[in-house]
Amino acid sequence: MSLNMGMVMGSGRGATPSWVLRTAAGLAADWDADIANERYWFDGAVSFAFADFLTAIGGTFARSGSNATFVGSNKLIQITSGSNVPRLGFSPDTGVALGLLIEDTRKNEVIQSEDFGTTWSEVGTAVVSTNTDVSPDGNTTADTLTDNDAGSAEHVEQTITGISNSDEYGISWFVKKDAVAASTRFPMIQVKFTVGTATTMGLGLDTSDGTVATAVQAGSGTVVDSGVDDWGDYWRAWFVVANDASGNTSMQILCYPSFGANADKVTASDAATGSIVPWGVQAEQMASGLGNNISSYIPTTTVAVTRAGESCVTTFADTPDIPWKGWNTLAGTIYIEGTPFVEDNNNNHIYFTIQDAGNDTNEAILLQTTSGGNVQMKVTVASASVASITAVAGLAVHTLFKAAYSWKADDFELNANGTAATPDTGGALPVVTRAFIGGHSFAQNTSFGHTGRAAYFDTDLSAADLDTVATL
Repeated sequence: MSLNMGMVMGSGRGATPSWVLRTAAGLAADWDADIANERYWFDGAVSFAFADFLTAIGGTFARSGSNATFVGSNKLIQITSGSNVPRLGFSPDTGVALGLLIEDTRKNEVIQSEDFGTTWSEVGTAVVSTNTDVSPDGNTTADTLTDNDAGSAEHVEQTITGISNSDEYGISWFVKKDAVAASTRFPMIQVKFTVGTATTMGLGLDTSDGTVATAVQAGSGTVVDSGVDDWGDYWRAWFVVANDASGNTSMQILCYPSFGANADKVTASDAATGSIVPWGVQAEQMASGLGNNISSYIPTTTVAVTRAGESCVTTFADTPDIPWKGWNTLAGTIYIEGTPFVEDNNNNHIYFTIQDAGNDTNEAILLQTTSGGNVQMKVTVASASVASITAVAGLAVHTLFKAAYSWKADDFELNANGTAATPDTGGALPVVTRAFIGGHSFAQNTSFGHTGRAAYFDTDLSAADLDTVATL
């Protein structure tokens, strides 16, 4: 894809802008991509568009064949127009700019994800009132779902066939906030795997405070993880479930407006009644290596929809004598500001990779978030681990973190949020020719988050300098 949008290059290096990242002693980054604030410094020139910066560094962004959603500055879900369009997103709660969102391939198996008056089957006398409320995308497309029968658990459901017998699935939905506590009424979204040995799992939500609870309600399925994200007027509640490999190739999604009336958010009660405003139901397969996390919303109508995986890459030559035009592979430092888009307590997510030309990470230096909310630097040479150091950073969803990591032979250092990892002082450097923002050469374990800033120093910064730039 050509992203040449007219960045005017400097003749030689111009004066470094005051906003460019610096150490305490005033050493400026050789290039600085402040993506969240749309200002970029490279080769003596300033730009104010991400596309211009990519052109200047010889980079490309790719997402083939599909639109994708992101949160705009108005805190509403928006849709990109076509392939290869980067998503520069904002917080759905505060509207703060977050930067570039990178995700793997995902497919929403649910059809009519926003319209409960169509494909969804009403069970009992559940009442669906369409287009009653403003939805998270700013349109009046959110429906009201009501259980008005104290003698049964009314709900809507749909069945999805041909699913994986043994993979995990992420189930999520948006539910409008209200003042009704779970002790009076709580909604639940259930997933039921059938055909083999049936298993049912549920996620209950307190719409007044956003707390959730899960339960295995039948069979031997497993709830892997769960959570809720604040989306302004809505909660986005989600859980990750594992099919039980018993031959279950059919999946039902059941949406209850009033599953029960109990603070535990899982105990069923047919006597409970009430209404909710749900929107944007998603069921996405999580194949091996693709993370135990939900992804950005994928809207559907009459068919399931796949959002392609994304990559943002530049190639470079090892030119230590002209560092801002190439890359000094003998020593360097990368600085990253990132914001996890979703919670994932079980997998690593990569925010920056320097690697060779192969479709792997056999020769690489990478920065990733890990389980437990930590940040990790990994170095690989000839498929063997050379260094692996971790900083305890206390990461949280929709919350900014800062990290800086440096390298030279026999000296690898990392600092995240002002916490230094124990340095690794043994190991050679890999042979590298490419850099990836938000992932690496094959679409697995991408950041599933926003990269707000990436900067490069053509030297390995000291531990004190790493602490200076990476402290929140």
